[in-house]
Parts: sequence; structure tokens; C-alpha cells
Amino acid sequence: MKYRGFLFDLDGTLIDTTELIVQSFNHTLNWISDTTIPREQIVSLIGRPLYDQLKMHLKDFSEHDIEKAMEEHMQFQIKNWRQYVSVFDGIKDLLEYIKTNGGSSAIVTSRKERTTKLYLEELGLIKYFDFLITPEVTKKHKPSPEPALYAMDKLGLKNKDVVFIGDSIFDMQCAKSAEIDAIFVTWGSGKESEIDNLGVDGIISKIRDIYNII
Repeated sequence: MKYRGFLFDLDGTLIDTTELIVQSFNHTLNWISDTTIPREQIVSLIGRPLYDQLKMHLKDFSEHDIEKAMEEHMQFQIKNWRQYVSVFDGIKDLLEYIKTNGGSSAIVTSRKERTTKLYLEELGLIKYFDFLITPEVTKKHKPSPEPALYAMDKLGLKNKDVVFIGDSIFDMQCAKSAEIDAIFVTWGSGKESEIDNLGVDGIISKIRDIYNII
């Protein structure tokens, strides 16, 4: 393999959670303000921490209200995730290939640790990862380079040995700011047009094509 370390985004890269996220946001917004918002508006912010997303959607609400909305949002996800979430076809084989060939992997996600661990454990993916970098771990979050730099430090690897694989502009900005290679995957919620000027190192539409890059 070309790389020794692999940083993976979670939502939209390894597991399909888009519909869960859309349903959760509309439930939460309806719960707190009796409103919903267009799907595209929700999807455009996937990849940012939940607090940041809710703050953008609830601009006129207090910090206390946003904290309450966060808890309602998480409770809805935990109660309903099995109805919406699945592992993308081919992901388990890819992770097994990396592990079998001596690679190290870490999750770098804006999803809270609580549901990150829950989904990885219940979907049989947790065994493939050496570290989970969630918003609780670093002070700054994607698109800041801090989560990627922290993950590299934990893996004990240098920039040239690491690649970040993700489906959003925030993943790609995080990777390039950390001066590591970045592979954009198109089966998630992100749009290829959003990353035109970032100089990513690969754009992949089929999981099997990743093997030719890594």
C-alpha cells in the first residue's frame, strides 16, 4: 500500500446516515420551533459539529435552547437510527484489506462520541479503528486541520504516510490544511463541484476504485 495511515470520515463515507440526519433535524426543528427546512439546507451542513449546525438553523434562539435542541436531536437519532443507517457496500472489505496489510486507521468525525461508538459497534466496524477522533477530543473541528493533525500524532505517522478519505468539503479542507493527501468520495452528501479549487488527490465514485489509489 502507498499509505500507512488512513483517516476516515464517518457519515456519508463509511455509513449512510443522510436520511437519519435529515429526519433528525426536521424533528428537532419542529419540536423547538414548529418549523422544518429544505432537505438541501440540512445536507449542505453535514460534516460540521451538531452544535454549529443547530446554531446556524436556530439563529434567534438562546444557548440554552440550542443545548435542549441538541439533546432532543440525539435522543431522536438513538431511538430511530436502525431504521435509516447502513454500511455502504464494500466498506467492510476495504477496512479489512487495510488492516490485513498492516495499515492503521482512525475515524475523524464531527459526530459526537456517543453515537459514533454506538453505530461503529452495532454495525461491526469498531474493530478496524485504532482511534476515534470526535468533537470531544479536539478544541477545533473540521474544517480546521486540528483533528487530522491529532489523529496523525496518535497514529505516530508523518504527513506523507497518511491519507484522509471523506465525502464533504470540510473533510477535504481539514486534510489539505494538515498537508496530507485527500480522497473525495462521491457516494455521500457532498458535491464534487464544492471541492474544485482544493487540489484533492483523488475523486472516487466506486469503492473498489480506492484500491488503485491507496
